[in-house]
Amino acid sequence: MPARIGGRVEKVYIESTGSFIKLGEPVLDLYSPKLITAGEEYLIARKTYVKSKSKEFRDMLKQSEERLEQWGIKKFQYESWYKRNKVPKSITIYSSATGIVRKRNAIVGKYFKEGQNFFELSDLSEIWVEMDVYEHDASLISMGQKVKLEFTSLPGDILEGKINFVNPVLDSVSRTLKVRTTIKNTTGKLKPGMVADATLEINLEGHPLVVPRTAIIDTGKRKVVWTKVSGKQFRAKEIHTGHESEGYVEVKHGLMEGEEVVIEGNFLLDAQAQLFGGYEDMKEQSSGGHNH
Repeated sequence: MPARIGGRVEKVYIESTGSFIKLGEPVLDLYSPKLITAGEEYLIARKTYVKSKSKEFRDMLKQSEERLEQWGIKKFQYESWYKRNKVPKSITIYSSATGIVRKRNAIVGKYFKEGQNFFELSDLSEIWVEMDVYEHDASLISMGQKVKLEFTSLPGDILEGKINFVNPVLDSVSRTLKVRTTIKNTTGKLKPGMVADATLEINLEGHPLVVPRTAIIDTGKRKVVWTKVSGKQFRAKEIHTGHESEGYVEVKHGLMEGEEVVIEGNFLLDAQAQLFGGYEDMKEQSSGGHNH
């Protein structure tokens, strides 16, 4: 945050580094003879214009207002000077940016030349949120997808964004895909390093066949579900799965719509089948089942 005009710091409103500053907040009071002179010229120009209403003094008034605003003075400030008919010796300077104070150079009594930094800020008005997507879900990600975020430090607050970056390369170690969204941080509550849970909005084509996650026995080599053949007879079926979400798994091959699957007790059926050889003919999907 550079000084727009030279002057001596009379008061500092920012106590320390790490403080969060919002755009438009008061940061310090400055004694600047050049600024005071410009303020007095504004008062003269406005008084003269009010009396004469001439174009010449209207242009002069406009120029003096633009000069003050260029030096960081707000309209309500010079309006109040006119009402009081006086320019204060110590003039408040307001923040021109939002961010976290990384370095605090402003000290009472210190003189700053035009362009020297009162404060060095880290701009956090908008922040990046990076997310890791598992490899098997990577194909579902696309630019512009809506994402909902809930930060651990802000329970119950749901923030929304859109995916604006998808890394073209998968991380070879974690086997995840890095994606990113940018969200506004107007309150300054969000800090670098915070953790959040992200939920992506995905629209799948058609109506995929899904089963509860509990119905699937994953041996590491194959995935099996037990289907009901008759009253007490069940059959194991090897399936090929797709995407998983909210406790349900998409079934690509191996199962037909309408077939009943076992979601409780399937591990007991699996153990008995392994004990009595119930998997020996599963590849052929024989007509025989397993009694239970």
